Amino acid sequence: MRHLNQTCLFSDLSVVILLLSILSALFWATFWWSYTADDAYITFHYAKNVALGHGAVFNIGERIEGFSCPLWMFTLALTTWVGLGSVIPAKILGFISLVTLLVLLYYCVRRSNHTPLIASFTSLWFAVLPSVHTYSVSGMETIPFALAIAVATFLPTMTSSVNRAAVILPPSLITVATLRPEGIMVVGVLTLYWLLIAKSRKIYWGLAATWLVLPLLFLLRFVYYGSFLPNTYLAKPSPFVSLFQAEDLIGILRAIMIGFIDKVVPLFNDLGGIILIFFVILSVLNFRKHPAVGAAAAVSLAGVLFLLYVPFDWMPGHRFALPFVPPVLYLVAFGFDWLWRQATQTASAVLKASAVTTVMLVLLLSLVSTWMNWRTYATGQMNTAMDATLYIVIGDWLKKNSGPDERLLGYEIGAIGYTSNLYVIDHEGLISRKIAETIAEAGSYSHVRTGANRSAMERIVLHCVNQQPDWFLVRSRIDISLNLGERVPGRVATQPIQDALIDRLGSSMILKRIFYMNQDNSPASDKYLLLHREKPS
Repeated sequence: MRHLNQTCLFSDLSVVILLLSILSALFWATFWWSYTADDAYITFHYAKNVALGHGAVFNIGERIEGFSCPLWMFTLALTTWVGLGSVIPAKILGFISLVTLLVLLYYCVRRSNHTPLIASFTSLWFAVLPSVHTYSVSGMETIPFALAIAVATFLPTMTSSVNRAAVILPPSLITVATLRPEGIMVVGVLTLYWLLIAKSRKIYWGLAATWLVLPLLFLLRFVYYGSFLPNTYLAKPSPFVSLFQAEDLIGILRAIMIGFIDKVVPLFNDLGGIILIFFVILSVLNFRKHPAVGAAAAVSLAGVLFLLYVPFDWMPGHRFALPFVPPVLYLVAFGFDWLWRQATQTASAVLKASAVTTVMLVLLLSLVSTWMNWRTYATGQMNTAMDATLYIVIGDWLKKNSGPDERLLGYEIGAIGYTSNLYVIDHEGLISRKIAETIAEAGSYSHVRTGANRSAMERIVLHCVNQQPDWFLVRSRIDISLNLGERVPGRVATQPIQDALIDRLGSSMILKRIFYMNQDNSPASDKYLLLHREKPS
């Protein structure tokens, strides 16, 4: 009876903690609601053009895939078509995905016969991550992708019915593959896993159905865009590409070590420390035959390999890593629960005390970190390229002061393109295949941006100039007074490539407007200079 009462108490408390995790998500969503990532507006712009009947394009008439989330884009195209727009539905769907993911994580850990408290704290652990709050209402597909991975990883393994597992697999795997390009890697890993453990023809038929549909979808993409992957994978090549081409084994090993230190270790630090890897190993060693553990381990390993492969991401938080965190936390919960059950009564008490202390510290640190991140955003100190607010202002100004057939050159293309409806010439290559290919040949955009690869930079400059832009958006930190209606002096841009573009565009480009990134409007402020080509009267 005493044990039963204690179990009921733990169950009641676990539900309270689960509700606390949901309330935490809701609390921070209200703070971050006004934040929308500029990259999200790229997808919104594609969705708007689909809804208007122009096709899945950024610039009307140019079939180039400058977004990387087809299913997300078409979902927002539907909400736009019915009159709801993209921005608010994207935020609502992101938040609903987060709440669903928290409940799913609790359910999966609880279903694995773990103590209710461990299940609820696993959800709370994910709910307090600062990156989760940033992306839940950012308009991006990060949290929905995390939910899709969790569904595909856990639900087929949690059901005792082979029929249900076979039915769940195809739609869940197809959803993962069509939400993000790296989803196809996750689908491949889970397919191999099920081929190894499944002893049912129905599972094999489910996998066959998945791989019958996916090639057709990729073929449709190729027919429409002429490419199997979005332009972002050309414009942002992996650091390993050039190393593999050069057969530089030492360089590859060095890149793996640096990638692990720069990308994987910080994630575990935010989760509570690198010691969590110990619990992951414990769960894999002791429960490797458990279907959910095997699937979670396979997906987690795929996530680590993907993090090592992709270039450094300038977006806030752990955008690429976040979707792979729930399977990692599931493994941590499994390993901790096993250690808890194996410990003696005295050791168990010490373990419980240590766990509670650790959880409290992580919660406190996450709270402080999230608050600091939000204050950075709220006070206008966040990198402007991560926030669409100023770009909406610029786009609205351009919409009112430009002609319908005019062209804008820049690299902040999301909200500006969405609000201005101008034809955009993007010198970072997201919506220009020729520029993306040049960047891929150069090895990285930083080589082009800084002029380290002078030849590649000159080719991009020449291409952009030949496009004859009417407007040019230049980011500048120069500490001098600038006069509207005059040509800007040399070396005014933050990036060498933009200085080279100013030089090549000639004296016809004059300063039309200055948009400051903070409130003091001083010459030393970080700012955007909007140049306009003056046509002969």
